[in-house]
Amino acid sequence: MAGPVVYMAHYLNTKAECAAKLGDWTVAERSARDALELGTTHGSQDAVAAAHVALAQSSSIAVRGRRAAALKAAAEIYRGLGAKSELADVLMRLSRNAKARNDLVEAERFATLAFEATRSVSVLMEVKK
Repeated sequence: MAGPVVYMAHYLNTKAECAAKLGDWTVAERSARDALELGTTHGSQDAVAAAHVALAQSSSIAVRGRRAAALKAAAEIYRGLGAKSELADVLMRLSRNAKARNDLVEAERFATLAFEATRSVSVLMEVKK
């Protein structure tokens, strides 16, 4: 995907994020859904993943308990794209979401996955006993 369509999807996702930060959930959800549709129609996996993250912030998604599902969809796309920093960000959001539900085991699992996603290969060896 290239050209103006890329910028439009990015614009809509940014608009959704800004609206969410301002508490305008109607605009946030509408913009994220428009970005999701645009990204899906034009084959932009980046836009689709970002739209899932923006949707996860919307209140109606959170109320219906689908925040984790939207974030997991974004994580799978970012994992497939090799977008390590975006993947780690989404995994940490999943960790915080699990912590808010008092699921500390799941929260730790997602935090560990986030660390592993961005960890670089070291020349140092760790000996396990």
